[in-house]
Amino acid sequence: MGRVVVNVVKGEALLVSNETLAAREAVCKQCPRREVETNRCLECTCYLSMKTQLTSETCPLGKWEI
Repeated sequence: MGRVVVNVVKGEALLVSNETLAAREAVCKQCPRREVETNRCLECTCYLSMKTQLTSETCPLGKWEI
């Protein structure tokens, strides 16, 4: 969450575009490391509904190219 604060201080966008969000969600929905019931990443334990929206976040497995 510290990276979000850094983006705020720098005046950078906090949320990704709708296109990027859709691409990230599509990748996560196909990932075997996603816990379906909670929609959490089993690698980093983040809730994907929040993580996929933030510009400061990355996939711990390097699957998000956008």
